[in-house]
Amino acid sequence: MTDLSAVEMEKRQERKARFRSCVGLALLAVVTGWSVVHVTIRAFGPDSDTSLIAGKQVIRFAHWQLEGRCVEALNQACRDYERLKREKDGIDVAVRQIEIPERAYEQWTRTQLIGRTAPDLIELRWWQDLVVRYFVPLTEYVEQPNPWNEFFDKQRDPNFDPELVGLPWRETYIDNMLGGWNWELRDYYGMPMSLFTIRVYANRTLMEQAAGVTEPPRTLGEFMDICERIRRYAAERRKADPDYRLVPIAGSDYTASVFRGRYWGMGTWGMLDDYDENCDGWFDDAERIEAVYGGELDLTVEPNVRAGHRVLYDISRYFNPGFMAAKRDQSVLLFAQSKAAMIATGTWDAGSLWRQVSGDFEIMVFDFPIAAPDEKYGQFLQHRLTEAGARAGFSMGLTRFSQNKELAIDFMRFLTSRHYNEKLNRAFRWFPAIRGAEPDPILKAFRPEEKGIYGVFEMFINPGDTRLRYEQKYFGYMSQSEPTTEMYVQFLADLALGTEAFQARHSDARERLLAERIRARLGGEAPTKTPYGYEQFIQEWRGAHYDAFIRDYAKDYYDLALADFHRNYVSSYQRVVQAGAPIASARAKAMRHGLEPSIRRALASVVLGQTTRQAERLRFYNSYEKARKLKEQGKSAVAEARP
Repeated sequence: MTDLSAVEMEKRQERKARFRSCVGLALLAVVTGWSVVHVTIRAFGPDSDTSLIAGKQVIRFAHWQLEGRCVEALNQACRDYERLKREKDGIDVAVRQIEIPERAYEQWTRTQLIGRTAPDLIELRWWQDLVVRYFVPLTEYVEQPNPWNEFFDKQRDPNFDPELVGLPWRETYIDNMLGGWNWELRDYYGMPMSLFTIRVYANRTLMEQAAGVTEPPRTLGEFMDICERIRRYAAERRKADPDYRLVPIAGSDYTASVFRGRYWGMGTWGMLDDYDENCDGWFDDAERIEAVYGGELDLTVEPNVRAGHRVLYDISRYFNPGFMAAKRDQSVLLFAQSKAAMIATGTWDAGSLWRQVSGDFEIMVFDFPIAAPDEKYGQFLQHRLTEAGARAGFSMGLTRFSQNKELAIDFMRFLTSRHYNEKLNRAFRWFPAIRGAEPDPILKAFRPEEKGIYGVFEMFINPGDTRLRYEQKYFGYMSQSEPTTEMYVQFLADLALGTEAFQARHSDARERLLAERIRARLGGEAPTKTPYGYEQFIQEWRGAHYDAFIRDYAKDYYDLALADFHRNYVSSYQRVVQAGAPIASARAKAMRHGLEPSIRRALASVVLGQTTRQAERLRFYNSYEKARKLKEQGKSAVAEARP
């Protein structure tokens, strides 16, 4: 009886297993079938990018700008365009917005473009590989006037600027549409809508409560002093309330990048006079590669490089712990919840922050402070970065798959007419990109500052292994916590044991550098017998930590930069080849239509671009050959010096 029951149970188990397998296969078939149908409908069906919805022509555009009222304002813009396009030209159109979270945007875009299911318009990033394959050059369009400016003039817009009527579309932009210009491909690929600046936001209530100030800091020294007072205030509060949380600056990997963009440019600007060999106002890759391999530029001792890195580490000590693992939205939330006194971000967060904190506290906005001549870093950080060259952003590109190209371009012209660009950006609380459009009054403190310097130096060749290696090592440099007082006491005790005992316990290059510095400072005496405070120790530790980072990276740069630079100038040849098609197209139009002004400008533009590419490639090739020979000579000299 028992055996029969066991056999029966086994058969039941087999039937259940087969049933589960069948169910799984059925579900897989359903999902696969649905996917095929969905993709087919998207690509070819009645609701596809290239067809009609209820007799209407369809435009689709995708972006990742989900801050504040951005999605809501763009939805309203779609409805306004549909209504006015019917009124103006008698065309029924349906505009569809696709909102993609920023974290998924890169993967989503590549999938859509490769799968040929991309919408008509996509917000651009600096994708050289995608742009050249999947997006349409816009020179032909940007040379034509924007008809929506004239349309709104007839609507008697009281703030209308008649000077924009009849101008080429690109000339109606504040930056002459340079925000849409691709320097690598020498053509317009983007249609920007907004202009952005970056500032420091501060919680005025917390600043007064924790640091005793109600006005922005005038210098970098004052800024650091305010941060230190806030840090000490928070430490005192935590003694009474262990759950109390307050940091001077809301930190994240994004915030760290914002500060790096500002203070790195300030710190390294002084290198221009030393290394700009062709006097073009820029320290480019060719000049850098020659300077490094020629021995003129030593990254480990260059004072501007040192100042740029050290000031960033000093500032980041006032971020929240573990900030390099935090993301932008986390730092924004920290500030909005009054758990951080300050945050550095751009105008794109202005509307969101004002709405989130409305009634809770007053926001104070100020520019990144510079150092006074007698302050630390005063020799290097005496000038702010100029914003005169600010380029418009939130730039949409036209995909090659769009079969409604003219309509998609018309929609972008509508959004970038003076009247509607002002309306749209006031809803965003961003700066308009078009001349004469007035921003929301709340953005007064964000107006671009024209006076100042500009950044001229990067620590890597982009793209390439030097960039990847630098970011990896920079991440470690910035995220390293400083020693506690207990670690300081133990370090000195270990140092007093002697060289062999110390090295046995401290094998890190940074700690060995630190030991050498301390011994040199103390004149060889035992560190336990000579006064040596914790503050001195921290300053020495920061110096040793930086030296270990920069020496390690400088070696990587020397080993990798030539290969990166070689790929750089080889790819420039591809750009020369790719320029052949636009030249042929411009010449064909000239033959058909004659040398009309727009044709003449387009032809001159592509021919000049071709000439520039050829000259640039030749200069880069010569620089590469010179640097390669210098490196080989250096290796030979080292080999000959060996016994």
